[in-house]
Amino acid sequence: MDKKCGILIICTAILFLVFIGEASAKTWYVNSSGGADFTSIQKAVNYAGLRDTIIVNSGTYNENVDVYKQLILRGVDTGGGKPVVDACGSGSAITLSADGITLVGFTATNSGDWDDGIRVTSNNNSISGNNVSNNNGDGFALHSSCNNSISGNTFVNDGLVIFNSYQNTVEDNTVNGKPLVYLKDTSDIEVTDAGQVILVNCSNISVENLDLSNTSIGIGLWATEDSVISNNDASNNDYGISLLSSSNNNIRGNNVSNINDCFKKRDFLYQSLFIKGNNVSNINNCGITLHSSSSNTISGNNVSNNNGYGILLFYSNSNTISGNNVGNNGDGGISFISSSNNNITGSNVSNNNEYGILLFYSSSNTISGNNVSNNDYNGIMLEESCNIITGNNVRNNNGDGISLESSSNNTITGNNVSNNNREGVFLPSSNSNNISSNNANNNNREGIFLSSSCNNTISCNNVSSNNGDGGISFHSSCNNNITGSNVRNNNGHGIYFSSSNSNNISGNNVSNNSYDGISLTSSSNNSITGNNVSNNNGYDIQFCGHSSNNKIYINNFINNADNVYSYESTNIWNSTSKITYNYNETTYENYLGNYWDDYTGSDADSDGIGNTPYSIDLDQDYRPLMESWENYFAPTPSVFDTGAGTYPSIFGTHNGTITPSRDLNVSKLYTYSCSGTGGHSEYVRIWNNSGWNVTAKWDGYKGDLHNISFNKSFALPAGAEYNYTIKTGSYPQIHHTKALLTTSGWINCTEFVDANGKKYRDWIPAIKLE
Repeated sequence: MDKKCGILIICTAILFLVFIGEASAKTWYVNSSGGADFTSIQKAVNYAGLRDTIIVNSGTYNENVDVYKQLILRGVDTGGGKPVVDACGSGSAITLSADGITLVGFTATNSGDWDDGIRVTSNNNSISGNNVSNNNGDGFALHSSCNNSISGNTFVNDGLVIFNSYQNTVEDNTVNGKPLVYLKDTSDIEVTDAGQVILVNCSNISVENLDLSNTSIGIGLWATEDSVISNNDASNNDYGISLLSSSNNNIRGNNVSNINDCFKKRDFLYQSLFIKGNNVSNINNCGITLHSSSSNTISGNNVSNNNGYGILLFYSNSNTISGNNVGNNGDGGISFISSSNNNITGSNVSNNNEYGILLFYSSSNTISGNNVSNNDYNGIMLEESCNIITGNNVRNNNGDGISLESSSNNTITGNNVSNNNREGVFLPSSNSNNISSNNANNNNREGIFLSSSCNNTISCNNVSSNNGDGGISFHSSCNNNITGSNVRNNNGHGIYFSSSNSNNISGNNVSNNSYDGISLTSSSNNSITGNNVSNNNGYDIQFCGHSSNNKIYINNFINNADNVYSYESTNIWNSTSKITYNYNETTYENYLGNYWDDYTGSDADSDGIGNTPYSIDLDQDYRPLMESWENYFAPTPSVFDTGAGTYPSIFGTHNGTITPSRDLNVSKLYTYSCSGTGGHSEYVRIWNNSGWNVTAKWDGYKGDLHNISFNKSFALPAGAEYNYTIKTGSYPQIHHTKALLTTSGWINCTEFVDANGKKYRDWIPAIKLE
């Protein structure tokens, strides 16, 4: 047999087998009332052979149909309309799980909450002429399904959802009587009429002013960029607006409310997305969710009445969340999980059922200028996180105002934390945090409370009218620095320590508290210096429960109900090394104790130190001062100095805040410059929110070019926050940090815009105000 003859025989055999296969395919009939081969569609599927046809007559079929082999299923209207597959609220109505299926002429309805009317998990199918309506999950869903033809289907209160599915043909379908617009590989199009919009690998698409409600997804973007989604009604959907692997899109002014779920899937990726001015409310899960997302802007949205979080970020970095109204959400207002370098600013976060703002395993975020109030638990809570919390109004929350749990190296500055049902600021097991220039007032427990927390700095805070053990309280905490704060009118002690050692309490004003000014229980090796303790209803200072080896010197104890009480405690009441001081214009060097307003001893040698000790139960102050300790030291120079900065350096415009810890008198600003350059400031503006304002301009490269002088000197009182704008030139030195603690208070960076227009939030000018 020659080669050509062999090939001819093989081809003939193949054609014969195909003919036999087609001829052997059978047709089966299904009628729900009987009189056909089957009364159940699923039974027909189970019995049918490969490529058989199943004809289904009118009727209601209460079942879940899984087509797991290649078949043709055709619904026929025999007088009662299309055959209805009713999933009875559980599972999907129809599932196509084999390739090459044809599905025509059915109604799929009443799926389960997490299921679909028609679910396709296979390829190369033809689905046409079906009605998909009133399902509890999605209407029609493609899951990793490609090369399907979807045409002529009618969706009522449902729609099409696509997950990881490509090369599908979708045409001539309607959603609630309007076109289902499915665009693929398309650009520069304006969508003017639609009941649902799906964009796949598109760019520069405009979807505006459309009613896209009562469907599965109002608008879905997959691998789509540079598009505008604005002023649409995407309410009463399973998903309002959904994005996957989409970038540089502008989403603004949409109504996204009464949504069944924010995102049921967690594999969404966004980059450079702008979400502005949307109403996002009444969603069964989260209002706005970003997962693995970067450089997005979420601003001016109303995110409310959702069952989950209002705004939730997973593994998402460098996003800006600003000017949003986030309220009445079930799990909380704004939450970050493992997300960094984000900025939450200017938002109203109130009346949420859990936290106002929660950060978990999230660092280098800035939370600034927000109103966080009336939340059912804590206002702002950080767990194992390192961030900056500044300038927020945190009031009337049912838990703590600000809580840091197992969180270190945070900066909490310039916040108003008041009228909260528990502590104003609470730190359990948190170390090396800076808590400065906050108002912690009228909280139902302590104003500031540290438990098992060490190496924190508590400075320049106003802590008043709080309940609990003290205005500022410490339990089992060590090596903390409490300085420059006003602690007054609290209903317990002013400052209270329990089982806390090796802390430094200096330069505080502690007055008019209901109990003791400063009280220590079972606390040792603490240093208490430079404080003014006055007009407290209990003791100036009290030691109980073996509180020993504390050093107390250079304090004023004035006009308290009783000056001192010490029980089972032995302490040191004067400096342990000689101190140089000035008294009556004469310089001395000696050991110094404290000023007691009821001391009756004399000063025979006129050196400002009493000649007889001041008795303190079992202890004595051997060097009592004759006058308030301030009279023994020259005034501290009125200078706010950041010190020299570092490279890299570039000129630009700095904006931020300054909060001095001491009163400053200012007449000029000095700019540190990089070596060999003419680094300087060209323009300076300093102002506050009440309308006060001063400015200065540079005189050019003449004289002392590094200084810029104001027309007249002005005062910056301690504890107040001031805004600054400083425009620099040449190569000025810079501190590369978001916040910097100086010897005279804090300076923070809000934004630095360099000469090339690039923006930073961690560049602080190296300056000196004097």
